[in-house]
Parts: sequence; C-alpha cells; structure tokens
Amino acid sequence: MAAELEAVDEPGTPDAREEAQLEADDAVLDQEAEALLSDLADSQAEVARMLAMQRDQANELGGLKDQLAAE
Repeated sequence: MAAELEAVDEPGTPDAREEAQLEADDAVLDQEAEALLSDLADSQAEVARMLAMQRDQANELGGLKDQLAAE
C-alpha cells in the first residue's frame, strides 16, 4: 500500500485533477490562439485592401501627371 501511495505522490507525475487542469488550460490557450489568428487574418485583409487602394491612387496620380505633362 505504501508503494502505491508513493507512486501517486511522485513529483512530476500529474494526478487526475492536474491533468484535467492542464487540459482546460490548453483549451483556453487554443481558443486564445484561434482568436489571435483570426485577428491576424482580418488585419492582413485590411492591409491588402489598403495597399490595393494605394496602388489605384498612385495609378490615378500617374495618369494625371502624364496628362499635365502633355498639356
């Protein structure tokens, strides 16, 4: 019986409660990571939209420059 208690109480060997807590912590971390990845994807889409708008504006300004130079 003493050997059984020692095996359960060995440092570094998680008991069922510790295992459950670790799994719960992992689940929370997974949710937070998913939320961060979603935010990152949204930010990347916004940056891509802004870059496309900037390219369009640069093309428009280039066209105006050429038009003014031709006058």
